[in-house]
Amino acid sequence: MTPTMRRCITEGLGTRVLDTYGSHEFNMLGWECPESGVMHVCDDNVIVEVLRDGRAARPGESGEVVVTGLHSYASPYIRYALGDVVTVGPQDCSCGLPFSTILNVRGRVMDYCVLPNGRHRHHWELIPMTFWDMLWHRRYQLVQETKHHFVLRVVLDASPPPADADHLERCIHEKLGSDATFRIDYVSDLESGPVGKRRLCRSEVGASDPSVS
Repeated sequence: MTPTMRRCITEGLGTRVLDTYGSHEFNMLGWECPESGVMHVCDDNVIVEVLRDGRAARPGESGEVVVTGLHSYASPYIRYALGDVVTVGPQDCSCGLPFSTILNVRGRVMDYCVLPNGRHRHHWELIPMTFWDMLWHRRYQLVQETKHHFVLRVVLDASPPPADADHLERCIHEKLGSDATFRIDYVSDLESGPVGKRRLCRSEVGASDPSVS
């Protein structure tokens, strides 16, 4: 859940949002502490390792999640790479519960966009939430073609209303900044990755390491 998503849900529902972290393979991996805001790891159910450049990430560093299930007897998962990026939290939570912590779940291991000002941004922070209310698109992929040029490739389900396309372009332009250019391309299909999955975001500039803050 990005900060933008949290803010929109909080404002829309008028209540505090508490996040949880889970997967199909391991069910619950962690939950947000209502006192401190960090995420407690389910250490009694799983061993969660966060790896950065082949070593254990330190508190405050981001890295890839590798999980071992402690109770998956029929189908064991041992040091299974989930494909997620998280930031390691402090060793002890201020609430006093004896669980290791995660500061935040940054998303899937996919290319982050590197803005012209050097800042790394997950594509969910660039595409406005209103995009998911626009029912004319089937699939999409945000591509950073150069340091200064971005394109949103969209597979259509119906013809997009001009007002939707204008709103989308305006919002993404604003988040990318004045040094970047942006366009929307309507395509018949999207290229699949090496394992058959379609990546939602792809950067071709090279410096899009998702573990970099």
